Order: sequence, then structure tokens, then C-alpha cells
Amino acid sequence: MDNSRLVAHFEEVEKIGLEIQRQRSDMIALDKQRQVSRQASKSLSQMGDKSVWCCVGQTFLKLPRDVCEMRMKEDVKKCDKEIRELTVSLKKTVSKLDDVEHTDSLTGFNLEAMNQKS
Repeated sequence: MDNSRLVAHFEEVEKIGLEIQRQRSDMIALDKQRQVSRQASKSLSQMGDKSVWCCVGQTFLKLPRDVCEMRMKEDVKKCDKEIRELTVSLKKTVSKLDDVEHTDSLTGFNLEAMNQKS
């Protein structure tokens, strides 16, 4: 290999590696958001008040507890869906990296659950 092809190969590997890191950090951020939403939903379900203060964007509104709790559960479901999508995308990106590096992909890495509900 001449130097230009070698540099181009390493640039491609580096680009894919950075994409993998970005996807992992996005998954971690979404998981943290999901955990916070889950905790908030649990706290709301244990409250006795009929209405609570809820932060919507940058505004605090006094809303019925059921509405806030429903929004938190929707947020958890949305985060779960985005994490599943990122997981699929991450597997494809890692497979692409294996192809570029000319290495064997991990055995069983692309397995999917048989009873997963989408």
C-alpha cells in the first residue's frame, strides 16, 4: 500500500470509530434521561396531590398529576424506542468497522430476541 491509500484507510477507520463513540454516548444520555423520567413517574404515582408543578420546556405549569405521570411514561417509552434504534444502528456500524478492518465479526453479535415486541 502506498502512503495515500494507507492514510485514507486509517481516516475511514477513525471516522467509523468516532461514529461508534457518538452512538454510545447518545445511548448513555438517553438511558440517563429514561431513568430520570422513570423516577419522576414513580414519585408522581406516590404523591397524594391532585395537581403538581410540571416543567414543560422552560415553563412551570400546574397540571393534573395524571397528565404529568402520563407524559413521563410516554417519555420513557420514547427513550426506549430511541435506544433500540441506536442499538440496531450501532451493530451495523460495528459490522462496518469489522469490514473495513478486515476482521471477523463477533459471533452472535447480530442476534435478535425472538419475542421482542416492536
